[in-house]
Amino acid sequence: MSERAQILRVVVASPADVNTERAIVPRVVDDLNAGVAADRGLRLEVIRWETDSYPGFHPEGPQGLIDTTLHIEDSDIVIGIFWKRFGTPTKEGTTGTEHEIRRSYEAWLKHGRPQVMVYFNQKPSAPQSQEEAVQWGKVLRFRKDFPKEGLWWPYTGTAEFERLLRAHLTSYVRNKFQIGVPGPESLNRKPETTISGVRPEADSPDQREGDVASVCPLPNASHLAQKEADEAHRSADAERVQPETAVEEGAEAKRKVPKKGEEAQEVRNYWSRRKQIAAGLILIAFLFPALAILFPALLGSLKTKLGLGPHFQLVLQVQVQDAFKDQADQVIGSLKFDLEKADIPVVSVDRNDPSTVEQADTIRIDLKGIPRSREGDLQGLVRARYPGWSLMRIAETDYTLTPAVVEIAVIKRDTVERTLATIQDRLRGLTAAGRAFRRPGSGSTDHEIIVQLWGEPAELVRAKQFLTAGGRLEVTLVMDGPFPSQDAARAQHGGILPLNTKLAKVKPRGDVEGEQWYLLGKTPVIQGSEMRNARSGQDEFRKWETSFTLSLDAGKRFGRYTESNIGNRLAVVLDGQIVSVATIQSKIEDSGRITGLGSEQEASDLAMVLRSGSLPVGVAVVEEH
Repeated sequence: MSERAQILRVVVASPADVNTERAIVPRVVDDLNAGVAADRGLRLEVIRWETDSYPGFHPEGPQGLIDTTLHIEDSDIVIGIFWKRFGTPTKEGTTGTEHEIRRSYEAWLKHGRPQVMVYFNQKPSAPQSQEEAVQWGKVLRFRKDFPKEGLWWPYTGTAEFERLLRAHLTSYVRNKFQIGVPGPESLNRKPETTISGVRPEADSPDQREGDVASVCPLPNASHLAQKEADEAHRSADAERVQPETAVEEGAEAKRKVPKKGEEAQEVRNYWSRRKQIAAGLILIAFLFPALAILFPALLGSLKTKLGLGPHFQLVLQVQVQDAFKDQADQVIGSLKFDLEKADIPVVSVDRNDPSTVEQADTIRIDLKGIPRSREGDLQGLVRARYPGWSLMRIAETDYTLTPAVVEIAVIKRDTVERTLATIQDRLRGLTAAGRAFRRPGSGSTDHEIIVQLWGEPAELVRAKQFLTAGGRLEVTLVMDGPFPSQDAARAQHGGILPLNTKLAKVKPRGDVEGEQWYLLGKTPVIQGSEMRNARSGQDEFRKWETSFTLSLDAGKRFGRYTESNIGNRLAVVLDGQIVSVATIQSKIEDSGRITGLGSEQEASDLAMVLRSGSLPVGVAVVEEH
């Protein structure tokens, strides 16, 4: 029987202007749970107010209710994130985020836990109003008055935040827990590392030795046992260098005893050799994965320099307009909740549908039917919760939300960079050698990626299909259908689709004649980016399928959704086509299956695509030779 995993509670505290970073935390934690944490019998569990709190009342106000969910004092890690907002004051005068960070600090002073990791985004941003300037000033003051025992960490942009958080959490787990060695009997004792890796204040002069601001594990029982074992080895090795035979000279035998200096030198030489061997093994362990990653790109570069051009070249255009639509959909879902919470009436919240790269920055969210008397409340809500978007009134009760110029540039850049990174990851899973890079230039080519491949013809054909497969998976509510055509679906609803719905076609199959269309909800229940694993297999009828496992955060949300929608239907949509439709029979939490796949190769490729990560947006082949 396998041992139960030890749970480490990870609490996220931040204002609303770093929602992207908040969403990154569960993804990073899921990766650790599948790797370095699982190796040590651990499981990190992310706690966030928006996913774990619930409506209600509390004598201390909303923050008091949130505190009962977060349980800061019982957490193991608290991640604080700031950019240009400090938050809204609570009943006690501090903001919610400041309140949570200070409670974490006070708990650390008393118990040596939680580990507090605070990050400040250094990306430049010019305040758009007096209120924004005041908020940013509070952030700077908080950073200046940061506790002397702590060390905060700067970052610039979400990509760097993800990289730093992954590295810091991995280091924390590796330093505190050893593979195969039981962890602390109770997490209530002081941990080996503290706020940003700075030790607690020493209680005695002996403990003050080595007082430096660095991540440095304190000795525990296993360290002391290992030290005693090393001392025993040293003693045994020292004894082995003593001469054990006597040399007779004439009638009298005399034992030759080496001098003390020679004996010590032998011992030092022995341990020096062991250190050299260990260093060599560590170097090999680090270099081997790097070589495995870099080899395809190096091979492609070498062949180009030798005049051996690629066998196949693709120029892919990143469909950045899809990223703007995804971003708008997320804002719409969150905005509806915020409007209802603030008791601001609204008739509809919808967006336009830019269809080309050139139209990407024309994305717009339309709000209709908001009373003019609530305009001030609406403006305050947008400034507080959606600082990257600008609000404009276009009619008496109608408004539009559009992304700011800086937000547009960030979305475009991040989308192309994440798409390139995903394609490079997929290249490493191919038998054909290849490389991918952004196309030099600007303007219309700024969203293009060049892929060069070397290999056999059959390998190149499969590589193209694999690299350009979007892998954009959505599980969405079925509103109506099936219909034999798009026209039939529209006719069923008076020629106009209902708000926040879309039509999707069922993927053609050999055993089904004609077309089938369904009316789906526009906002997905879960997406492929929220899956942490996928594998191919066969169902009970020996038909090929791909099963997947959801992240902890998505599993909780999917469980709540399916529990309240039993009897309704869900559609699994892959790259815009429906691959299966099923009725919700019971609560579903952390796993699912994509059925109806045509072959083992299709199921295997889909699993590989989902594991490597779906493309953030689709790509279009604009050149091929």
